[in-house]
Amino acid sequence: QSTCAVFPSIVGRPRHHGIMIGMGQKDS
Repeated sequence: QSTCAVFPSIVGRPRHHGIMIGMGQKDS
């Protein structure tokens, strides 16, 4: 959920949002 606050623009793009979530999980 933190990613949403960091990248509000991505919220409008579900496709990018999914990619961002995958990257965040991998980083973790």
